[in-house]
Amino acid sequence: MKSIASFLFIVTIYGVNLAFIRYFLAVAETGNFTTAAERCHVTQPTLSAGVARLEDEIGSRLFERGRRAVLTAAGQRLLPHAHAMVEAWQLARAEQRSSRRQRLVRVAIGTTLPIQAAMSWLATTQRRVAFDVEVSEGTADVVQKRWRRGRCDLALFPTREPLAAGNAAMLLREPYVLAAAADHRVATRDRWSVKDLADTPFVLRAACEATDEATKRFAAEGVRPRVVLRSADEERCAAAVLAGLGVCLMPRSLLRPGMAAAEILAGQAGHVNYDAIPNVIYTYPEVASVGKTEEELKQAGIAYSTGKFPFTANGRAKVNRTTEGFVKILADAKTDRVLGVHIVGADAGTMISEATIAMEFGGSAEDIARTCHPHPTLSEAVKEAALAVAKRAIHM
Repeated sequence: MKSIASFLFIVTIYGVNLAFIRYFLAVAETGNFTTAAERCHVTQPTLSAGVARLEDEIGSRLFERGRRAVLTAAGQRLLPHAHAMVEAWQLARAEQRSSRRQRLVRVAIGTTLPIQAAMSWLATTQRRVAFDVEVSEGTADVVQKRWRRGRCDLALFPTREPLAAGNAAMLLREPYVLAAAADHRVATRDRWSVKDLADTPFVLRAACEATDEATKRFAAEGVRPRVVLRSADEERCAAAVLAGLGVCLMPRSLLRPGMAAAEILAGQAGHVNYDAIPNVIYTYPEVASVGKTEEELKQAGIAYSTGKFPFTANGRAKVNRTTEGFVKILADAKTDRVLGVHIVGADAGTMISEATIAMEFGGSAEDIARTCHPHPTLSEAVKEAALAVAKRAIHM
């Protein structure tokens, strides 16, 4: 038992001294205690205390401390031995790792990545190519620095710009959206302009890569968002959004159940025309519609004209033996503007797109009727229904 205790004590002291040696080398190479601390990923007081401990053990000052840390004669004598100690440790560690049956892969993951997707990808890769894994995490900037300095074998981090490095590959591309609680005002529309959000409280993800870009866009519009919470904890940000305290800019994959997503349009006004949203029922035959129904127009007291054309009179439908159904167009009695289109028949879900575009641009039944349709196609029934609004259908 005594020999084991002594062995553990020696290993502990050696491990601590090796860290001090690294601090010493970092200061010697940079000439600055603050820069050396950043390189070693420790605070400056920690590094200074480590160098002081090393000086106590050696019994000599290693640096002349001033605006720039300069090696003393004792420090210059220690320098080659310090390099040899670190190189010997690195060689021993490399030999130990290479002797393992499976390679150890050091993976660094950005804290703002959708962790479930990242871990699923990592687990799938590990099953395909057997290796041991050691995972660390940090902000996107920290992870990227570790990767560039060779401190990890694999780094997963988000970036706003493509990387030019030959050993980098894009695994996923996704948009940033404005997340809000399902009952929040922002959830009532799909798109919002920056100015529309001037009085909207925001929840800021402290490590979000898109924050700087979003801030510049808001500033360009003369808008300064009101921040109710700034946190690096993704769960806290999500909880604040779900509670309705504010909205949050985040990748779409980070949306939680109960959240709605919207787009931010810089320099533009938000727009959604709810009268031009197509609906499709994928039965056989299909049923598709866009705009108003006859019942809605009657209740609103709007005078309208109807044009209806059956697929039994359509050549392509006859050849395909899909003659069930019809196309019906409802147009304003005075302006001829298309108010609603209803289709029952094969491929109705595809044909409704033509009617949706016409309504989005405020088109009339005459506009559809004058548009050339290829022959023979099912879409000719839409043209015929438009002609029928003015009682001018060709094949009826």
